[in-house]
Amino acid sequence: MPLPSLDALSPLPDAAVLVELAVGQRLSTRVTGFLVGKLWITPKDGRPAHWVTALRLYVPEADKPTVPGYWDVTSKKLATALYPYLESGAFNGKLFTFTKVSAPPVGDYTMRVEPAAV
Repeated sequence: MPLPSLDALSPLPDAAVLVELAVGQRLSTRVTGFLVGKLWITPKDGRPAHWVTALRLYVPEADKPTVPGYWDVTSKKLATALYPYLESGAFNGKLFTFTKVSAPPVGDYTMRVEPAAV
């Protein structure tokens, strides 16, 4: 399942909470729901501001105790890997671990999916 076209998406509501990891850093979370939309971002590396596709991942409070209770994934490569799990509903009962393996503008990630502990 490919990501929807950027032109077909609406801006995500409320404040953005971007998944911004340093190279080698990882984030593990379960997902309880999601939205697909777009966000206006200004890259830190000097590239011009622009719209990007974003996946808003709603997560349990145990995984992210600060508010708001979501993460916004804007890496196109990571979003492309993650989207089929979300769209098919296969995210239920799964633990997703994202690890950043290269710096922007490439910004590659690995994604591991495993059963979530009960």
